[in-house]
Amino acid sequence: MMFRWADAIGVKPVLDDIRIYCTTIQMDNLKWFFFSLPDGLWVYSFTSFMLIVWGLKFSRHSIFWISIGPLLALCGEMGQAFGVVRGTFDPIDLLLCLIGSILPVVILFSANQEKFYSNKEAFS
Repeated sequence: MMFRWADAIGVKPVLDDIRIYCTTIQMDNLKWFFFSLPDGLWVYSFTSFMLIVWGLKFSRHSIFWISIGPLLALCGEMGQAFGVVRGTFDPIDLLLCLIGSILPVVILFSANQEKFYSNKEAFS
């Protein structure tokens, strides 16, 4: 039905060109997007969640929970590299998991830097 409407308003040739272009995209160029990015996003979201749960405070107890996601992802990937963990080692997975581990700290602390300094001055 949609293509009949597109034909009726004269945009079907444009849609056909877009469909042809999209089917010729090389899957090799997007493998990281489908296979590695989800791992990196999982580590990012888990680390962000734990940082927020612990109020962006590092303590003896919080470090364990904040680092669980990155440790599982990075150790799992290294385990694959050494044949200890089943699966295929991929350096892109390792890189995106590392980025997903560091980025939440950078983003959350820089976003809350103004709040941190304003509270610090209140206690001075």
